Amino acid sequence: MRGCLVKILLFLVAFAVVFSLGYYTGQRPDEIKQKIRELSGDVIEQTIGLDQKLSLRREFLQAKARLIEGKSKLLDHQYTSAAEELGHAFEHLGKAKAAEGDGQVGKRVEELMYEILEAQQRLTKGEGISRDTLDLAQAKLDALLP
Repeated sequence: MRGCLVKILLFLVAFAVVFSLGYYTGQRPDEIKQKIRELSGDVIEQTIGLDQKLSLRREFLQAKARLIEGKSKLLDHQYTSAAEELGHAFEHLGKAKAAEGDGQVGKRVEELMYEILEAQQRLTKGEGISRDTLDLAQAKLDALLP
């Protein structure tokens, strides 16, 4: 009996709240519409910003994976494969640079791209590069990860 009474009481409270909100909304429709527009605009801006951050992070992680794979190929003395992996890392960093723009991070990405391109060109020519070169590039890439 007591449980039934509590359910009825909760139903009446919920009904009163919904009725009050409907009444309030009906009294001030323009204000409510404006608030909803502002709120939806804020949500859209935050969603777009989040999507861009995730895209940037994905490109950095892809570049890091390719850089590590290139380092592995370098240790196996597969210079052509290592150069290909560095080329892929360069491409991913290029996409990240395009997403980031010309800010402080963009300049650091561009410097890292130059270092990777230089290492790739040396490997393509058949010249060896030190593992430390790729370790340093990986450290710089780790510092760029958001």
